[in-house]
Amino acid sequence: MNNLHFSFPGRFYKGNLQTHCTCSDGDYPVDEVVQRYREKGYDLLAMSDHFLECYDYPVTDTPPYRSEGFTTLIEAELHAGKLLNDEMWHVLAVGLPLDFAPKDVSEGIVALARRAFEAGAFIGIVHPA
Repeated sequence: MNNLHFSFPGRFYKGNLQTHCTCSDGDYPVDEVVQRYREKGYDLLAMSDHFLECYDYPVTDTPPYRSEGFTTLIEAELHAGKLLNDEMWHVLAVGLPLDFAPKDVSEGIVALARRAFEAGAFIGIVHPA
């Protein structure tokens, strides 16, 4: 692996921007997930639970788990519509408000992502392939 980027001056942070807990399909509750990442020396963690009806549209509240040297980001993984390979879209919404409303039945992925962006979230595609 080429670590050329790490030869530049500055501070680099170790983080994970796409993690799930038991609020959706993760294996551990949020407090245990946070603790495991903190113990591994991570600087930041984002809990991106699946924003789906079957999980009651969670936006996991993580600020209570922040501490000196460790921060969390509030986000969710949005889904609507299908790709050509019949997989659902996975759109990451970093900075999503905790009270973000569930998707409307007529709302496609573009409209849902736009609404999340307008609510202040940074939008990214999780599984682009």
